[in-house]
Amino acid sequence: MEHQAVLSHLLRPGASSQVLTALEPVLRATLQRARQAWPGLAVETKDFVRCLAERLRASEDPAQSLDALHAGDLYLVCACLQGDRAALQTWERSFLASVTGAVAGVDSSPPFVDDVVQQLREKLLIAKGDRPAGLASYAGRGPLKNWLKVAALRLAVSLKRGGKPAADDRAGALEELAFPGESADLQYFKARYRPMFEEALKSGLHKLSARDRAVLHMHYVEKLGTERIGEFHGVHSSSVSRWMAGAREQLIAGVREQIGSRLRLPDTEVDGMLKQLRSQVNLSLTRILKVPAK
Repeated sequence: MEHQAVLSHLLRPGASSQVLTALEPVLRATLQRARQAWPGLAVETKDFVRCLAERLRASEDPAQSLDALHAGDLYLVCACLQGDRAALQTWERSFLASVTGAVAGVDSSPPFVDDVVQQLREKLLIAKGDRPAGLASYAGRGPLKNWLKVAALRLAVSLKRGGKPAADDRAGALEELAFPGESADLQYFKARYRPMFEEALKSGLHKLSARDRAVLHMHYVEKLGTERIGEFHGVHSSSVSRWMAGAREQLIAGVREQIGSRLRLPDTEVDGMLKQLRSQVNLSLTRILKVPAK
């Protein structure tokens, strides 16, 4: 390995020799992990290191940041972006095919699923004007399969609106698609899944103990603090806090299981959805608890 030339891609200008020395074994281990994951692929060291360097954050320690990246997934992405036929076949067979379950959760009709997968394929692999292929925006901070499923789900929701896909022609649009900010599309995403979320939340509330339901009602509907609730139940406010935390965890676990089952997604993907919807937990609980139980 041409140590100096290769490592220079990962370092900020003026980095000391001590930083260079500390980074070398981390880079060697990263390269080993990547090549062990895909022994049949051949990516030049300098090309892969450049791919890694583009994903490091200036505010982070380069060795720690490098060690946290999903090296095997990035190695495959780098090979795909170079047009490696074996890499593209692997990506198509093992990764792109995995998104169909997420898309089917929005609309299970074969034409719709095929359309979303085809559009995602084009967005990921084909550069357009000044915009690079969307796969280049994968940052390696999480598993590639998860990233693809979230992107496919977002694209499916956008297409279901009957308009254009959420991502436009700007650079990095796919990254925005997979990990959206508070945009109009995210608002639609929340609206699309809020009924399912609230249905699962309502089902979870029925499974709570009578005490926990009463405590949540006192807090979210009657707007009582933990001290007042504690006085009513004859316990310290810290006990009330623990009851509420436990009830919320039980509710979220139930929501995760129910949504995951309906959309046929594993917990990791459902957790990504719940992060988008978590801000609505309090509002949803207040709305549901205000309705008298039948």
